[in-house]
Order: sequence, then C-alpha cells, then structure tokens
Amino acid sequence: MIRAFSVANEFNEEVRNYAKMVGVRKYTKGFRPVESTQWNSLSLIKYTYNTETNKIDFDLIE
Repeated sequence: MIRAFSVANEFNEEVRNYAKMVGVRKYTKGFRPVESTQWNSLSLIKYTYNTETNKIDFDLIE
C-alpha cells in the first residue's frame, strides 16, 4: 500500500482539516466480484531544528 507524507515547518488548522477531507481516495480492487475500498494514508509531518543536537526532529501531526 502507498503511504503519502507532507513535511513542513508548521501546519495551520485549515491545512489539517483540508488534508483530512481530500486525503481520502476510494477505489476498487479485484474482479468478479470487485471490492470497494478506501485509501487514507496521508500523514502530516512537522519538523523543527534542535539546536542542542544540531539535528532536525520530525513529529507526526495527529
């Protein structure tokens, strides 16, 4: 299964809501009979620079 990620310094509430709304795809798989299913593997990832470790930290936005 495909997973999608969007990485940014910050996501405002409008973007979070929009991602939940449009980040869903419906499709069919198989044949005779086909099975309807839904994909919703879009994750929003926020990054911050950690000055103590000199590394970038990544956090999953729920």
